[in-house]
Amino acid sequence: MINRLDSFLCQNWRELSQIAKNHCNGGYPDSEGCCWYHGNWLLLRCLGLVSNPVWHLNFYLREIKNHYKNHATVIGAADISMPYICHLASVDSILIADICNTPLSLCDKFSKIENLNWRTANVNLLQNCLSDYPSSLIVNDAFLTRFKKNEKLTILKKIYENLSNGGVYITTVRKGVYCENGYKSPVEFRNKFIKRAIEIAQKKGILCKKKVKIISHEYINKMISFPIESKQELSLLANSVGFKILNLFHVTVPGESETSEYFEVVMKKV
Repeated sequence: MINRLDSFLCQNWRELSQIAKNHCNGGYPDSEGCCWYHGNWLLLRCLGLVSNPVWHLNFYLREIKNHYKNHATVIGAADISMPYICHLASVDSILIADICNTPLSLCDKFSKIENLNWRTANVNLLQNCLSDYPSSLIVNDAFLTRFKKNEKLTILKKIYENLSNGGVYITTVRKGVYCENGYKSPVEFRNKFIKRAIEIAQKKGILCKKKVKIISHEYINKMISFPIESKQELSLLANSVGFKILNLFHVTVPGESETSEYFEVVMKKV
């Protein structure tokens, strides 16, 4: 079934790149303009180079199946991967909420093709809530990693407010050293990322070397993250909002430009 996901994404990366040019005005990865992110994402995703929820597939499938009741909300989606994993976990009603219309348009297209019960909503979670869409389950991947410490608390409060009583939040958070201006991989790792992108694209016959180099260089040199440093820090953050952590796992994944550590976490609204 994951092959269906990969096939759709790789068939539509050019279209999404064009949609990004028309619709990206700024989002969570970059408030000034997210076209460099959404416009290049699917190509790099098809090359197997960027962080995505399939890295945590077994975790998501297991926990979603354990906690799904009647509706799920995906907050923040670079593409269709997270809602599609919810679909694989037998979730039949999904709302996808994002600040940017680019990934939402891709979700709309896929749900129509597959005749799925997906809805989309353009929402800035830092400023608004989803009070019209109460949910017993909210899911996303590495979403908190996009925000600074003070913003993490605000975002988590919003997620808490949008869950029904006893609702569950399932997500991953990157583990690492926190930098106020954001963590960026060392130059040598970024250069390896660009080299890998060119090599894989040439093997697949996707784009010319010069174009892939420009795309991969822009992405890896603009992408920053705001990791959480320890399980204790994550627990304190969750508890301060009112969440109870049900499960917390520490895992290692291939990473984008370097091997990375993540927390896989399940929180319950109490």
